[in-house]
Amino acid sequence: MSRFLTTRRAEWQPGVAILCVAVCVAGLVGGSIGAHSWTTYVGLAVAVILVLAWIERRRATVPSPAPKPRHRTQLRMIEGGKTGYDLEKDHTTDDQKYVM
Repeated sequence: MSRFLTTRRAEWQPGVAILCVAVCVAGLVGGSIGAHSWTTYVGLAVAVILVLAWIERRRATVPSPAPKPRHRTQLRMIEGGKTGYDLEKDHTTDDQKYVM
């Protein structure tokens, strides 16, 4: 089975997309300035890739806003025996139709 025919395609697809965009932009810019050498196109493609990498790095270093701290209330602790509830004396579920 080929390495590219797996379900893990999402790992290499962004890189291929960036490479295609860089080649297309380099071709358009090179054609508009009238470049006749393939080295000009390669240089433009490398420049576009470097610019895209710089933009991605700048986006990654921008700190995300810190989440707001949740308001925490103090919990009351009920100690056993102070509630006055005795399970042995509770007969409210004795005549239930269905057993839980």
